[in-house]
Amino acid sequence: MTYPDKSICLLYTTYHSFLWDLISKEIDHKHLTVINFSKRPLNNSLKSKIIERTKTSKINFIITCLAIALKAKTSKYNLTLPHPDHLLGNTLFFNKNALSITLLEDGILNYYHYKRAYAIAKKSEKRKKITQLTPFKYNLYSGHLSGVDDCPTSELHGWFTDPEQIINKEKFKSTKKIQLPSSSTEIQESNNTVILLDQPLEKFLSAETAKAIREKAKNFIEKNFKEVIIKPHPEHASTEEKIANEVSFSFEPNIPIEEVILRIEPSAAISFCSTALINISKISSNTQCIAIGINEIVSELPDTQQIKELFLKNNIKIH
Repeated sequence: MTYPDKSICLLYTTYHSFLWDLISKEIDHKHLTVINFSKRPLNNSLKSKIIERTKTSKINFIITCLAIALKAKTSKYNLTLPHPDHLLGNTLFFNKNALSITLLEDGILNYYHYKRAYAIAKKSEKRKKITQLTPFKYNLYSGHLSGVDDCPTSELHGWFTDPEQIINKEKFKSTKKIQLPSSSTEIQESNNTVILLDQPLEKFLSAETAKAIREKAKNFIEKNFKEVIIKPHPEHASTEEKIANEVSFSFEPNIPIEEVILRIEPSAAISFCSTALINISKISSNTQCIAIGINEIVSELPDTQQIKELFLKNNIKIH
């Protein structure tokens, strides 16, 4: 997929920067500016213009983003981003000067009908009011959070790890597959270590359901594994109940779970409804992937049935 003339790419998280490094060799970097909001530095072997949030002061980074928003009002460009629920991303996404828009996978978001909930809509209203007197212009939008339902251009493209499984595939003019790296395929003796990918269950489930699922995961891990490494979620502190066989492991905040798996390759990976499990199953054939509590999650949030079906299609064990 090429980007004629001027192009802008926004990366919000470490996962986005990880994916960008995987596809960067297939991108035309001429006249391309990449703005990396994440803590994971990019591999700049192709010498595109990269603005790293971690390598500049906060004030200079904000000034740079303001300058880009201003320039976008008078210049045509091609845009790559995960979704428009972001101040600069929204400003550029809904600007009439965007010649084409390419969505970069955002993980679970792209694989089920994630509609804009009341809390998100309320937050968006606040953003719109705040940006009225700034170069940023936050536009309210409806439908899927990725913006596909309100995309202002017919030139909608996408990069996904599994393009055939994405929601609203018919709305894309083209999609390309992101090839994930893989670890050794040699059969290894099980190390009986599991890595638990935590998620902020309390943010989208009732307190009672979240507690029950955490207890279920705790019991399952203590019964079946000698050691557990917990990968904390950035939006959730460590669980209240400690797991008896937890071992200490220092995670670099700028490394996504996919890169962690390439380094340690545990015998199993457990989470609740994270589509990272699908990526892990593709990266490491020696790691069994297990979704704990997905049935309970579906009971409370029926739309997540699509995630469960996606797990089943990809041989993720349901517990």
